Amino acid sequence: MNDMIQTGKYLFFISAVAGLLLAFTEMVTGPRIAENNRLVLEKARREVLPGAERFDSLEVAATDDAGQPATLSISLGFDPQGRFLGTVQTVSPKGYGGAIDMVLGLKADGAISGVKIQSMRETPGLGTKLNDPEGFLGRFLALVQGGKPARFHVKKDGGDVDAITAATISSRAFCKGIRDGMKRFQDNQAAIQARAQSGPAPTGAPGSPTTGTAPQPAPAPTPTPTPAPSPSPAPGPEPMPIPTPAPAPTPVPPAPDAVPVPLPAPAVPQGGTQ
Repeated sequence: MNDMIQTGKYLFFISAVAGLLLAFTEMVTGPRIAENNRLVLEKARREVLPGAERFDSLEVAATDDAGQPATLSISLGFDPQGRFLGTVQTVSPKGYGGAIDMVLGLKADGAISGVKIQSMRETPGLGTKLNDPEGFLGRFLALVQGGKPARFHVKKDGGDVDAITAATISSRAFCKGIRDGMKRFQDNQAAIQARAQSGPAPTGAPGSPTTGTAPQPAPAPTPTPTPAPSPSPAPGPEPMPIPTPAPAPTPVPPAPDAVPVPLPAPAVPQGGTQ
């Protein structure tokens, strides 16, 4: 019984330490991973919508795969002069191995300007050929850039897209993502055009871009430093008064020697001596 308790304490301690380490790792690496994902998405937006330097976000109402109401985001791309070039959105159709995350760029008139696959879990060597620029993806881009209307279904379903051999499910999912993105653009075309006519939102305003190159703010004027008042000297002990020497007495010249005055001789009585 004691052995079981000791083993339980040991396992609890190991699990607690492992949980703390995982939480600390997530706290340290989470912001860095989010920033890297943002930079990757920004690069993909620029690739699928050439010429765009700034993207504004527009929230639109939609429905998810289960038919439930959802809010999705469409990015409006503008060139450096503020001209509207088109939209970029992320679609995630379900393929053979899971969701296929795609970034779809549409021009201002709704034509496809580019598409890029960000991630997928399709079968290696089969479904992963969706991202082959010399194979499936290259042929698809050549089809949309040919100037002719195309039906975005595989040829087995009456469309114009060549499916990958032995990867029809993945090919169909790719085409569905394209159709979903184009339908979302058409359903919200009025809101997109209204936002495009108002131009890019100012930096920091609601709906301002979180990615792309934003105009740099003007440098703030350098404040003129106000001279600090000179510190008043701390009061010290009062200075002792310096005694003023008394003036020296004026010497009095000695009086001249007195001239002796002769005393009168005693009077001699008349008649002789008695």
